[in-house]
Amino acid sequence: MMADSDDDRVVPLRGPAPEPVSNEEHARRLKVEVDRLARMSTTEHLYYIELPGYAEKYGIDKATLRAMVEAVVKEIEKKAREDAGELHRREDRDEKRRDAAVREADRKADRAADRAERRAREQDPARERRARRPPRRPRRGNARRRPSGSSARPHSPRSSICRN
Repeated sequence: MMADSDDDRVVPLRGPAPEPVSNEEHARRLKVEVDRLARMSTTEHLYYIELPGYAEKYGIDKATLRAMVEAVVKEIEKKAREDAGELHRREDRDEKRRDAAVREADRKADRAADRAERRAREQDPARERRARRPPRRPRRGNARRRPSGSSARPHSPRSSICRN
């Protein structure tokens, strides 16, 4: 067995040599990684940033990577607040439109009821005349009361004329 001496030797496998990365590709990879880290929780992205050699893999130092991630996090939060504000404004506009539609429907129903009432009055003139008449006042009994314990009549101009 001649192969025994060859078996003791380990030959490392080498792949093709890595191609040099252009500046644009390097910047794109860095941006993708910063965006990925910014979408993580604060604890998690700080863990990755503090790993030895992690920031250097992208050609920058830890402080720069941290600042880039924090800037993207602030940008994401600002966009979320703006989106929430826009959502509230859109909901308010929709609510106003619904309210206006309800008011318009109520107005149409009121107009239809008024027209129906007008038609009914036109068909029954006697009812219309009764409706125009002022309401009757309830009777209150004798408005002029004689003082109690006295037989004196109330003074009226006519009574003084009759006595003479």
